[in-house]
Amino acid sequence: MITALIHQPELVILDEPFSGLDPVNVALLIDLVNQLNPGSPTPSRPTTTSQTE
Repeated sequence: MITALIHQPELVILDEPFSGLDPVNVALLIDLVNQLNPGSPTPSRPTTTSQTE
């Protein structure tokens, strides 16, 4: 993920980033992604197709 973000892309797509994670780790991953580049113009919008989320 770091190699994808180091060049400050306009869009980053994470395919099923929450797959296999429990709700606590999902929240931690969302927080991590939001903290990676706090002044960035790149928006962060977590989405999932999982029926359990």
